[in-house]
Amino acid sequence: MPLRASSLPESLTKLRALLDEAAVKRTLIPLPEPAEQPEQMAVALALPLRVVARSVLARADGDLLVLIAPGDRKIDLRRVAPLVGAQRVTLVGAERGRQHEAAGPALVTGLPTLIDSALLVLEYVYGPSGDPHYVLRLTPKALRKAAHAICGEITRSATLQAAGERKAD
Repeated sequence: MPLRASSLPESLTKLRALLDEAAVKRTLIPLPEPAEQPEQMAVALALPLRVVARSVLARADGDLLVLIAPGDRKIDLRRVAPLVGAQRVTLVGAERGRQHEAAGPALVTGLPTLIDSALLVLEYVYGPSGDPHYVLRLTPKALRKAAHAICGEITRSATLQAAGERKAD
């Protein structure tokens, strides 16, 4: 049974308003248990981790932005800087150095957003809604439109790291 807007928690009000403003189709999927990390969402929905997006807050030369990437990949900040015309990009707060563990913002926030191009080939993208009891599902095209995002290659494989390579996150 689809959820009516009136049955959604207050925590989803801003997200719902941003999605309505963009006039995009989406689904908010209720979860039986709270899930904040992409790995938890993938397990709860029985989906491969590559279709569940992670979102992290970053600063590009002091300005906040949201980075969205597949859950099975690591964000490479060295790839982000030139795409946004910044000299320096850093992760914000608790996510610094622990992006695989920390819960991120909703996929659509109203902040400038950069989406990894690997997500654009998927039928649907699943990710944080801003409430750990709901997962947002929408097409990559709808995500890009609602987030007013630019796209680029901002990740590397989470399992492969060359010997001696310095971590960017």
